Order: sequence, then C-alpha cells, then structure tokens
Amino acid sequence: DLDPTSLTPRTHLAAVLVLGRRYRDGITQWESCIELGANQINTFRGLSKAYLYVGDTTKALEYARAAQSRALGHAADEELKGDVGDVLASTGYHAEGRALLEALILRYRSTGESIA
Repeated sequence: DLDPTSLTPRTHLAAVLVLGRRYRDGITQWESCIELGANQINTFRGLSKAYLYVGDTTKALEYARAAQSRALGHAADEELKGDVGDVLASTGYHAEGRALLEALILRYRSTGESIA
C-alpha cells in the first residue's frame, strides 16, 4: 500500500495467494506486475502455473513459453525447464514436455547431482 508501484511485494503476494489456492487473486497480482513493466521470469512462471491450476491451459502454455524465452542462459533455466515440461505435458504437448523432463534427468545423471 505504501508503494503501489513496487514489484517485489506484489510478486511475493501473488505467490502467497496461489499457495493459498486463491489462484484468481494471484493471477490478478501477477498481471498487475506485468502492467507495471515486470519482465521477470518468475512472474511469467507463476502466471503459467496459476493458469494451469484454474484450468486455462491456453494461458498456462502462453506464459510458460514467455518465461522460457526469457530464461535462455539464465541461472533459473534448469528449474524453469521442469516447470515448462510440466505445463506442456499437462496441456497436451506430451512429447515435448517429456523431452524437456528427460533432458533434465539426463543432465542430473551425468553431473551426479541429486534430482530431488
């Protein structure tokens, strides 16, 4: 309320709303962040998951792709691939989602890192 243009509190509020299963309220918050100029990967990623939870697979896929396009070479890229793979598989793009997830599994097996 003190700084209505501050994006960080808005994105945190959106995440908390979605965790509380108030998906539409979370979507509203994340969309207001985009209107304020947020171009952050996690904003699009959160919107993708929230839309998936409310059953809007078209929007879920749109925002998953938007997050993915912003993440190339970014540190969060690997984690995002898992989310995008989940959205793809959940929206009917089974082969593409499976390919992303299998690539992640191979990566972790080859590096010896834990998947969990």
